[in-house]
Amino acid sequence: MKPQRLMLPHRVETVLVYWCMWEATEPQGQALKEAIDAFTKDTGIAVDVQFKGRTGIREGLQPALDAGTNIDLFR
Repeated sequence: MKPQRLMLPHRVETVLVYWCMWEATEPQGQALKEAIDAFTKDTGIAVDVQFKGRTGIREGLQPALDAGTNIDLFR
């Protein structure tokens, strides 16, 4: 008996959540945004990049983890 192929009615989108220590306006943030855009184009995997800045990532990370916030990557 041949296995049946499961056909899903819609495509499941993969989204990574990335908390970034840079600001979006900094050169590092701009370079990361370009790299993320290229990654998404090449892989089809979306990245929800949240530019937190150094203060925001330090102050917000532990409370977010304690609350169960989904964060796939941080730096």
